[in-house]
Amino acid sequence: MKEKEIKFGVLGTGAFGSALANILIENNHKVIMYGISEEEILDINRGYNSKYFGTTKFSNPDLISATNNLDYFLDSINTAILAVPSVAVEKLMSQVSSKLGERKINLLNLSKGLEPKTKQFFSQYINENYGKNISNFASLMGPSFAIEVFQGKLTMVNVVGANLKFNEEIASYFNNEHFYVKPFNEIRGAELFSALKNVLAIGLGITSVLYPGQNSHAGLLTMGTGEIFNVYKAMYPKGENTIGYNFSSFGDIFLTCSSPTSRNFSFGAKIASDGVKKALNEQQLTIEGYDTAKTLSKIIKDYNIKNTPFLSNIISILFEGKPQYEIIDFLKAKPL
Repeated sequence: MKEKEIKFGVLGTGAFGSALANILIENNHKVIMYGISEEEILDINRGYNSKYFGTTKFSNPDLISATNNLDYFLDSINTAILAVPSVAVEKLMSQVSSKLGERKINLLNLSKGLEPKTKQFFSQYINENYGKNISNFASLMGPSFAIEVFQGKLTMVNVVGANLKFNEEIASYFNNEHFYVKPFNEIRGAELFSALKNVLAIGLGITSVLYPGQNSHAGLLTMGTGEIFNVYKAMYPKGENTIGYNFSSFGDIFLTCSSPTSRNFSFGAKIASDGVKKALNEQQLTIEGYDTAKTLSKIIKDYNIKNTPFLSNIISILFEGKPQYEIIDFLKAKPL
């Protein structure tokens, strides 16, 4: 028995939050979810989240419930899993902080990349703005499509935060035979890789059309990952040299940059066929890599980073009018 039993609540009723809730209840931990959609709340209370997972039931429906009453939700938990889209984090966390007053809870963050308004990493943004209400903070990162997590397919991720003891405790609640959580405490590197992988995914979406083939994909994926590491070392010279070998870094990069399911990868493929302007006009979902590329451009200039030809060309295509077919002109390769 742990020193103080964790009582989990999931802020949001989306796919990934529901998938993680499913892991917890499978491990016999009670979970309450907070949402604003009456339809989804009723559905979850019946044992389903059919919007995302069809007719497949939660693994242990008796242990999961949902509510749209934020006060009741916060009174029922001591650890919240923040599982809303990045654009909704500011509004929801402001509401949570207001309701909590002086009270503190643990927070497990699922938002990756950069906060849309401030362009800060989410760990920095959340702790600076809502730290008075947070006892312990960590982020869950790694290659993890929600549908596969929900279906019980083998998934490996990192829980990343400054407090290694808290990371280990979180891991102990989630770990089972098909979901493995490895604690890690290099939050800066994990968040940087998590953000920049979306930029690289756009580039690899472009090259998947212009330079099809597994050889080219493997080579360019390796090159792009190396360039992200170059950015990391320029920003954090004393950072971990093994940062790239974690689920939250290379694992996340590989999945996001290799699957048409990835919005950023699909956006890049559209650019290859139709150009940036048309791809943007037809895009209805948020493309995190597009906004992150603007921030990356500033980082490259501010730190005078020279060894990022692939990432720099992605930026030039997105914002400076460079033709998409020149994406790897530094290799003197020609599209098929």
